[in-house]
Amino acid sequence: MHQGVGLLIQNERNDLFFIQQKDEKYSQKKWIGAYSFWGGEIENGDLTIYDALLRELNEEILTSIDFLKHDFNFIGKYTVNSDEVYLFNLYLLTLNEFQFLELCNAEIKEGNGVVINQNELINGNWVWGLEQVIKNYFEIN
Repeated sequence: MHQGVGLLIQNERNDLFFIQQKDEKYSQKKWIGAYSFWGGEIENGDLTIYDALLRELNEEILTSIDFLKHDFNFIGKYTVNSDEVYLFNLYLLTLNEFQFLELCNAEIKEGNGVVINQNELINGNWVWGLEQVIKNYFEIN
């Protein structure tokens, strides 16, 4: 079964989130403008899920923030039913306000980086059925 990994980035007040928004370069045209976590598919060369996440972050965001120095909190593994059924591993990164602002102003290599609030996060248009993951996450927390 296909597996993905994603990172939800929030500020320390837990009221703002920095997520990816697919742009016109995204290969799946139906998802242009939709939200996504930072991350992607776990590939055969990835030794661990964490390695896959770091690789994806390196592919998508250009920043001076050293992600290796931060603790990602594993939130859970979800079965997502979209165009296909797949497993999705969600991690959370909470940054202090300075780091959050710095990241929000970083150069994005893939898609667009957007800052949204919790309501937009829960009710937004998500790629690949990921709204299931968001709703499940907020039901738990």
